[in-house]
Amino acid sequence: MESLTEDVAAAVDLREGPEGVRSIIEAVPSGGGIPLKELARSVRLPLPVVAAVRRELEKRNVFIRSGGVALSEYGRELLQSSGGATDVDFRCEACGGSGSSIPDNLRGLLDTVEKAFGDMPRVDVSLDQAFATAETSLKRAMLALERGTLAGRCVAFLGDDDLVSFSAALLLRELGADGSTELVVFEIDKRITAYIHALADAHGLGVRCVEHDLRHPFPIEFKESFHCFFADPPYTLPGLKLFLSRGAELLRRKSGLHAFLSFAHKDPEFTVEMFALIAETGFAVAEVAPGFNMYRGADIIGNTGQMIHLKSSAVTTSLLDTGKYSLPIYTGELKVTVRNYVCAACGEKTEVGRGAALHTIEELKEAGCPVCGGKKFRFKGRKKAVAGASAAEKSCIRSSVDTYRKVFFEGIELNRLHPEDAAELKRGFAGAGARAWCCFVPFLHFTSEAARRQIYWKRGADGPIILYRKEKSSIKWELYTLAASTRAGALEAVELMDRLNGNRLGRILWAGALQAELLKGDRSFSVEYRDSEYLYDAARVAALKGPEFADVRKKLNRFARENPGVEFVEMKPEDIPECLRLLEAWDAAYRERNIEAPLLDHDYTKNALARFDDFAAPDFMGWTLKAAGRIAAFALAGEMTPQLANFFALKTDLDIRGCSAYMRWRVIGFLAGLGYSRVNDASDLNLPGLKRHKSKFRPVEKLDIYKILRRRD
Repeated sequence: MESLTEDVAAAVDLREGPEGVRSIIEAVPSGGGIPLKELARSVRLPLPVVAAVRRELEKRNVFIRSGGVALSEYGRELLQSSGGATDVDFRCEACGGSGSSIPDNLRGLLDTVEKAFGDMPRVDVSLDQAFATAETSLKRAMLALERGTLAGRCVAFLGDDDLVSFSAALLLRELGADGSTELVVFEIDKRITAYIHALADAHGLGVRCVEHDLRHPFPIEFKESFHCFFADPPYTLPGLKLFLSRGAELLRRKSGLHAFLSFAHKDPEFTVEMFALIAETGFAVAEVAPGFNMYRGADIIGNTGQMIHLKSSAVTTSLLDTGKYSLPIYTGELKVTVRNYVCAACGEKTEVGRGAALHTIEELKEAGCPVCGGKKFRFKGRKKAVAGASAAEKSCIRSSVDTYRKVFFEGIELNRLHPEDAAELKRGFAGAGARAWCCFVPFLHFTSEAARRQIYWKRGADGPIILYRKEKSSIKWELYTLAASTRAGALEAVELMDRLNGNRLGRILWAGALQAELLKGDRSFSVEYRDSEYLYDAARVAALKGPEFADVRKKLNRFARENPGVEFVEMKPEDIPECLRLLEAWDAAYRERNIEAPLLDHDYTKNALARFDDFAAPDFMGWTLKAAGRIAAFALAGEMTPQLANFFALKTDLDIRGCSAYMRWRVIGFLAGLGYSRVNDASDLNLPGLKRHKSKFRPVEKLDIYKILRRRD
């Protein structure tokens, strides 16, 4: 048996190891078959994992298919000879081993909750939603009531797609204990908040719904105000860290307050890290109920989950810094899979997944085929998941995310570029006087997200050192930009690049005039002019006064006449798919018109749209121009310094005359209204048409940009 379980565990790369295989074998009754889903629930492992183990055991003649999964004659003999489990089931017949069941006098409430689940919005898999059963929802409320932390208490629900707030309100009213209880739901999905609000109104229940993304801090009115919270976070360590920390922020500063954490059954290594994280937040584990939660359609977790009852202590604390929590928390962010679907009508292939224009098959069906508008699609396989999620998850065991971001090359410690670095990098660039367009932190981040480019950084003596790693090149490392205010600082950055390369061949790709001047007198370097970037006086462009702006005013007036009713509005998450389609259409049209000109901004603009929420305003902002019910243009921009903004991207429908000029004017005007005196609009890429267009907005300065090469003589 031992050799067999080791072989099977290795074949399927089972995290639970040989003991996990043995538990699956022992869970199959000797006298007949068991459905695969029931087997997965019994051993509390994901259905795909149990299916993979079953296939390996069938190859080895341990399992056969007879009434589901069954032991072969050889399998029964093997189990018996190894002293395996008998068919005796010691679990409670009433609750099935979960520890609780619905009493008969509450069956009417269960019917009401069941009916409410029947009208729920569609699950959003991008938010890791999987609705619990009605019985689980009601059992959670019963558990809190039994532990004395529901009636007459202030209770928070950190996400509530399982309708526990509704079940709790029904239960309290049924028992006549709803007088002074406050139930508050914090939910990111506005469909869920609207549905719970409608349910509460229809049944005359007191449930308050607050639409809130937990990655952002709570308003001050909610902090330290609650006696208890429920949480069913994404089943990742970053997600657990976020939800526990936000829960700690909500609880009053007292020991012994309650938290009810629902979480998937995980392998032993993950479980050790999970409980270490719980301990780090200062919560004590009061009880654990395996199999307490049952879910609908959550085969990936075996349709079951555990209930972990926690209590606060004198050292309970949030592990988060102020500001937005920027680590990926959802499974789809940590293990990115892109699926391919083919239109049944015309054969057009469409990618679906995080990073694609459409995230789910439901979105694709709603939008229709981009070619023929068809609504039926066939699944045609998936791309391999992006590696690296485990590093992000393991980082959450510590109170900071430094472990995830720190990497070593040639014994040198570097930092992966991350949105949480924005404040420090902005200060470093500003202190060094680095105003080049590429010194915009979101640009560096979204460029680094592209598969062919990896950007890292390190704190230098007088500014951040920004490095660019190339996978397939004899020169692995280059300085992406130079952000130093002294010659010593510039040489420090160059020496670090040389140490990483093991030679002196690396280049500096972008450097402003101030930084280039630091190395001009050194015979080891060749400083070459690259191009010039356009800096506008934001208030002057917004006003458009004087004869020098006559051509722009004329163009804008014509645009307004030809496009009445256009709306310039801030970009919303629901705009992203249409903006991505506009980007692809713009690129296709551009290639037709400028065959010789390279498309340099496609990848990082696409990444910026797909990961728009990685940054908050003013670091990163977006706008759309809506005409005739559709998006005709979008633009992205953000802060470099309190005085200087970066005009990051602008894409328009090239068939709408004057659209680009109108959008550029509106965005610069918006930035002027925020108090920015200057806007860096990048270079003209030596394209005559782009040069004419940008020059009409009368730049007050041309910022010369250089590349710096190493002399080899």
